[in-house]
Amino acid sequence: MSHYEFTKVENFQKKGYSSYAESAAALGTYGVENAAKGFVEINAYGTPAQIVEKLRARRELIGDFNLSIVPAFGGLPDAAAEQSLRLLGEKVLPIVRSW
Repeated sequence: MSHYEFTKVENFQKKGYSSYAESAAALGTYGVENAAKGFVEINAYGTPAQIVEKLRARRELIGDFNLSIVPAFGGLPDAAAEQSLRLLGEKVLPIVRSW
């Protein structure tokens, strides 16, 4: 946000950057902190039940969608990422597939 100055609409006045200008205006109105919280909340994380519920709510809102999974993030050790991915495969994906 800071490096690219995404909150400054004037940085995106060139042709082809109108969506960036709209986003910058929204960030200015909504606030960077609120945008960061919103970004976190759109991601599915937590217990398997919490993830299933979040994905169910997303599906109700937008319909069927493709799920992208990032099992390792922010320096998570490989063993922990593997454990999370296995748990997701055992507890979450069978429910999601049934939809």
